[in-house]
Amino acid sequence: MMEKNNVNECHPSQCQACKMDCSVMESLNSEDIKNFVVLKFKGHRTEVFLNYKNIKLFNGDYAIITSEIGLDAGKIIHTFDATEEITEKKYKYKINKTVVRKANERDLEKIYLNREEEKDVAEKATIISQSYGLEMKIIDVEWQFDKYKLTIFFTAPQRVDFRELVKDLARQFRTRIELRQMNTREEITRFSDSVGCCGRTICCNTFLTNHSKVTLEQVKLQVLSNTISKLNGNCMRLKCCMAFEYDFYETELAKYPVLYSTIIKEKVEYKLNKIDIFKKEVTIYNTGDKTYQTMNSNDLERFLKGANIITPIVETREVVAEEDIIIDE
Repeated sequence: MMEKNNVNECHPSQCQACKMDCSVMESLNSEDIKNFVVLKFKGHRTEVFLNYKNIKLFNGDYAIITSEIGLDAGKIIHTFDATEEITEKKYKYKINKTVVRKANERDLEKIYLNREEEKDVAEKATIISQSYGLEMKIIDVEWQFDKYKLTIFFTAPQRVDFRELVKDLARQFRTRIELRQMNTREEITRFSDSVGCCGRTICCNTFLTNHSKVTLEQVKLQVLSNTISKLNGNCMRLKCCMAFEYDFYETELAKYPVLYSTIIKEKVEYKLNKIDIFKKEVTIYNTGDKTYQTMNSNDLERFLKGANIITPIVETREVVAEEDIIIDE
């Protein structure tokens, strides 16, 4: 295993990026623990790689890694020790790419030249695509380190048949071509260095490795604002961070009756008006004498014994992050 160093020592601020469960890690066999690195590529894309050679690497170093075909290069932003099982569970994809070596001076020069050449490649690719009359806009290109692959990013109002275009581009640049259509969220991620309303760099530019679906149901469960401007991120879609605490809210709220439930006890009707999962308290409204009463979870459990609970009928609609946001009145 890699030796501990000042750069890679754990710090509470790194927990979200690390995503490791330290309590589980302490109980594991040291032989099962391996070193992993998180690399950042052009356009804020991040990916996890296995450092099976245990090369001594630090944050800020560049590393040469394996890709689907050939070699690629990226900048190290985080290293951590864990088992493959835990890492794949946390990042939700198979870790089958590895670190080949730390980038040397020649590698760094090649990375720089690739970035410089991409400007000219983007112009040529745009001219070629326009000659086909396709309704698409090329917004960026990215060479793989060894130039075995050229990825061209574009936006289009609908699906584009680019089979002939790919053949033409492959002949022009003499490499494998990958055309990737981007949605609004991905485009903002790739080109923006924005700061969120929290005052920190937006999550998709730092530690997020994939874009999970964010739904209006998650917003409602956490009783967040209904103001669209507060719900939207810089991409004008639901903020990714709204999904971070959803599982916690869902688990805690499951311990209580559904909010706004009607509770009938000894022929008296009550309404469950508020649930505070942090204080473990609820507020109920007595519809008879029109008074409010606050009680903790233990008192509520005793109160509900022998009571009839009527769950409210709530119509819910799932709104996926890639779709338009609709706020029900």
